[in-house]
Amino acid sequence: MNPGVDTNVVASAFSRRYYHGLQTDPHTLAPFYHDGSLLTFEGENYQGAGAIIGKLQSITAVTYEVEETYAQPSMNGGICVLVKGTLRINQYPTRFWEFFQIMPTTEDYWILNQIFRSETYDY
Repeated sequence: MNPGVDTNVVASAFSRRYYHGLQTDPHTLAPFYHDGSLLTFEGENYQGAGAIIGKLQSITAVTYEVEETYAQPSMNGGICVLVKGTLRINQYPTRFWEFFQIMPTTEDYWILNQIFRSETYDY
């Protein structure tokens, strides 16, 4: 744990940057990922920056509205972040939850673990 870091401030700033990049150009999120990064997206696993960015770029016509961000410190200066929000696919709203474990670098954070789940509706 890093006692000098306000985990809530870092988590909020991280989620703003992440979802802005996700909606505008997912390729800009590449610096957040390393070879050891693991994304579980609706039960499917993607490991490494290339595979994860490929998956994120395949998701189109989606907007994200972050409603709440929760944070806890974790080992080695990492932060666990839970995001709750609404995504819209072709204007149809769906609730989502996304968990991140972000790890510090000398200048920023990178994503070690990420889990995305959404509710599904029949339209």
